[in-house]
Amino acid sequence: GQSMRSGRAEEAQALIAESNELKKAIRERQAAAAEANERLERGLLDIPNIPHPDAPIGRTPAENRVVAQRGERPAFDFDPLPHWELAERHGLVDFERGANVAGSERSSIISSISPRSREATRKYKRRCSSMRTAPAVRASSPTRRT
Repeated sequence: GQSMRSGRAEEAQALIAESNELKKAIRERQAAAAEANERLERGLLDIPNIPHPDAPIGRTPAENRVVAQRGERPAFDFDPLPHWELAERHGLVDFERGANVAGSERSSIISSISPRSREATRKYKRRCSSMRTAPAVRASSPTRRT
């Protein structure tokens, strides 16, 4: 403005060009920072929860013990199945294949999760990561181990 009014149009044009270059550089750096932040967020979702230092360590699930339990167990007029049996019965999880792929009995492969459910799980994980909490849920494609 001032340079143009005082007759220094060439100087003003140089300043405008420099300003435009700075704006472009800022946009590029903001885009790179957003991409790096997204990569970081995705990477953080793969880090498991760290157990509390007071949590007892069992080498097998049978060695783990219940330290605290809240609420009352509901009463059913039938024998309810554990969630892992229901998931396997309905073809949602393949524990045997997961154990073979990962070499651990605590592994599984989510085999028949719908794209809508998978996306809902990812959104949940992103929301939890923004709240600084790590969810205990992992969605993956049928061929990826979890």
